[in-house]
Amino acid sequence: MLKSILSNICNIFTMKDVKQQQVEKTSIPKPEIGIAIFFDTNQLGERFTDEGSGNMLIHRIKASSTFYDIKKYLHTYGLLEHIQLFIPDISLREYKRQAIEIYQEHTKSIEPKIDAYRKVFGDILSIDFHFRYNDLSEFDTYISSLIDTFLLENKCEIAYNSDKEQAFDRFVNKVINREAPFSEAHKNGKKYKDAGLKDAIIEDTITLYAESTKRICILVSEDNDWGKCFKKDSSNIFVCKTTEQVVQILNRSLGLSREDLIAKKILNNPYLKETAITMASVKYEETAPCEILSIDEIPEDENFILRFKYILDSQNYNIECVYEESSNSIISSDIVEDGE
Repeated sequence: MLKSILSNICNIFTMKDVKQQQVEKTSIPKPEIGIAIFFDTNQLGERFTDEGSGNMLIHRIKASSTFYDIKKYLHTYGLLEHIQLFIPDISLREYKRQAIEIYQEHTKSIEPKIDAYRKVFGDILSIDFHFRYNDLSEFDTYISSLIDTFLLENKCEIAYNSDKEQAFDRFVNKVINREAPFSEAHKNGKKYKDAGLKDAIIEDTITLYAESTKRICILVSEDNDWGKCFKKDSSNIFVCKTTEQVVQILNRSLGLSREDLIAKKILNNPYLKETAITMASVKYEETAPCEILSIDEIPEDENFILRFKYILDSQNYNIECVYEESSNSIISSDIVEDGE
């Protein structure tokens, strides 16, 4: 078993990946980005049953509900400029392998089933079918294009291991010492096999990124055994299973209060922003900049007073609006003077 794992490590780190050479690797994010969110392989792929093999749809890529809930939260509160979304290279390779295996399994099994139906029903049954992609290389290209489209549409980047030369030695030491994730897992965990190697690559990729950038890193995964993979002193690496856990870390790390989130929600929502501006009898221009000045809660009715600066045609407008959270609406808005 040990020999098999070491062989797998060698294969992965000597693999020639032409596409990886063509894509610009992202080892350091843009300066304004303070948090990186990584999605495990189990966050990719749409399945039509909970059990059994070959249950993943391969004609499209649809991520988990957690993935889209996190994206919705980032968009709603205007946090995308602070966050970078990543999918580890090894996770995309694993997803692609799974899709190809399902393709091979079902293309081989469908013909015998059709023959059996024809024997049963004879000439009262007519079945005509064809696959758009007739060989494995064509399907491989198709899956690669799906991955490219998914990454582009969701503004995700591929996370590559930035230190492959030293990674080999790190993995070998972990295998020999049977350290996580190469140790036999307990209940609900993974077995001692190549699953540990894939997890080790993901762990190593995230750890290197966190150490080199000093940024908060969040791994979103359904697996239970990630906690023992990362170093105990990795204070800027978190593992989350739910959207709620991710949201808590984001808000705490970015220092966002409830009031901050309300203000961002108003100015990041085109309808709410336009309502606040036009209700104050000011012309609305979608691209005109806004700057939050202050926000306060009204204790009596739990509404919020937001004051922001709106700049249109080189003229500053200080606008004060009242937002009702229960109805998610602007109930009043006026222009105010600087001293008011």
